[in-house]
Amino acid sequence: PSRPRLASAAAASAFSILVKPICVFPIFGAFVSLSASRHGMRRGVANASLLAFIAISVLPASLFYSYRTLISADLQEQVQTRFLFNLLLHEFYWRGWIRLIGRVIGYPAFLAALLGVLLYTHRKPRALLLGLWGGYVVFCLIFTYHIHTHDYYHLQLIPIVALSLGSVAKLITRSLTQTCTRWYWRAAALGIFALAVLLSSAQVLRGQPADSELEDRVRIAHEVGHVVDHSTETIYLAPYYGKPLQYHGGISGSRWPNSGDFRVLELQAKPNPSVQEWFNQLDPTCEKEFFIVTDFEEFQLQDELRQFLVQNFAILAQSQDYLIFDLRRDAFPPVE
Repeated sequence: PSRPRLASAAAASAFSILVKPICVFPIFGAFVSLSASRHGMRRGVANASLLAFIAISVLPASLFYSYRTLISADLQEQVQTRFLFNLLLHEFYWRGWIRLIGRVIGYPAFLAALLGVLLYTHRKPRALLLGLWGGYVVFCLIFTYHIHTHDYYHLQLIPIVALSLGSVAKLITRSLTQTCTRWYWRAAALGIFALAVLLSSAQVLRGQPADSELEDRVRIAHEVGHVVDHSTETIYLAPYYGKPLQYHGGISGSRWPNSGDFRVLELQAKPNPSVQEWFNQLDPTCEKEFFIVTDFEEFQLQDELRQFLVQNFAILAQSQDYLIFDLRRDAFPPVE
């Protein structure tokens, strides 16, 4: 430990937290745990180095995100949907959390990693891992909605599990070194390990979209952009929050909520507006030109929306990949 190293660690953490605020949990968990291991719990938590580290790390992100939440207000909606502590009382939250751990890491690796923490005999590595695991758990207890619905919120488990498996790997390699004294036994062990990595990689890659599917998404976005003449006044119901459609189609506008958004309102005990009310919110001045649908699965789930569009607007273009309604007429009076 030294002041220059403390400053460099705090600067790196500050940059990381500014880019991705949720990484504050494993970072602080690791630093607090190491400090407590070195100085004891009481002195470690009140240690001057720890307090300086925390202050430097959170200052840039605090200023930036406070401005975006309180002044520019472009993050208020996201903040409101991330912290639903009433979910802690529901069984589906815990079941979803466990299910996504299995999807991201796999249960064998997850359980082996927990065992690996116990196998570490040196105090410092164990403190580091306990801090990382503790930060992950606290994070999951705070971001309750996304933890049981969004698998990528568990990506931080990958480095945590990898580090935790170090002691397990050491135990296995030490045992193999003692028992596999001949070269062909070592070659067999290496081959089994390589096969395990290959099969795991194949399983992950099998779930990824094929190149042709990605090309189709780009093609569809290009066609839609051409049909609507790259309008900036659209409403769209599209996968991935409509981001690929906007980027490749050269359009902009407002995203129509999907069933997940309606589910959030239900969990927040908020009233669910009607289709007419949603339109009034997204298009208060009646200037929107097109309603674009590329997510047909979601479109089929919203009967009220489908009936409203069909009854009030003409279809501008239709194919097996997209459906575009022409909104360029007063189908309903503007909001007073």
